[in-house]
Amino acid sequence: MCRSRRCKPWASVSRSRSTWLSTATPRCPEASASVAGITAARIRSKDTDPVGPFRENSRMGQYYLLVNLTNGQYVKPHDLGGGAKLLEVAFSTHGLLSALAVLISSGNGRGGGDLDSSDPIVGSWAGHRVVLAGDYDDPGLYCEDFATAVGAEYDEARDSTNLYAFAPQVGVDISRALHRCFHEAGEPFGVHAT
Repeated sequence: MCRSRRCKPWASVSRSRSTWLSTATPRCPEASASVAGITAARIRSKDTDPVGPFRENSRMGQYYLLVNLTNGQYVKPHDLGGGAKLLEVAFSTHGLLSALAVLISSGNGRGGGDLDSSDPIVGSWAGHRVVLAGDYDDPGLYCEDFATAVGAEYDEARDSTNLYAFAPQVGVDISRALHRCFHEAGEPFGVHAT
C-alpha cells in the first residue's frame, strides 16, 4: 500500500471500513490494487468456506409436526393456522403450543380459564410421549416407536425416512378434530373453519 503524504487512507481511523475503502480506492493506484486484492481474497474464502454463510448445501427453515409416540397421532401446525418452523411454533398465540396445552391437560373444565369443551380430544395426550419432529431429523429417529403405536412395520434397513415423513404415512392426523374442538368451544383458534 502507498505510504505517500498525499495518500493516507490508514490515517482516517474514525471512519467506517466501507468509507475507508471508498476513499482509499480512487486516490491512489497502489492502494486501489491492494484493497481490490484483499477484497477478492475475502470473497473467495467465503465461497469456499464450508461453514460460511454461502455454503452449497445450506437448507431452508426446518418444518415440524407434533407427534405422539404413544398412540400414533400427529398434529400439523398449518392446519391450526400457525407456522411450522420452530420459532413460529414457539411464539404463536393460537397455534401448536395452544393445541399441545389442551392435548396434555389433565383436569380440564374444573376451573376458570379452562377450555369450555367436553370433547374427548381434550387431555387425550396426558402422560404420553410426545416429540416435535422436524423434516431434517435423522432417518429412523423415533420411527420404530411410532410404528409400534399404530401397528405398522418400520424396517430401518429398508426405510430411510424420518418421523416427519413417516407419521403422515401411517399415523392419524388429529389436526382438524382439534381445530373443530376449539371452534365449537368458541375459542379464536387458527384460520380454518371445519
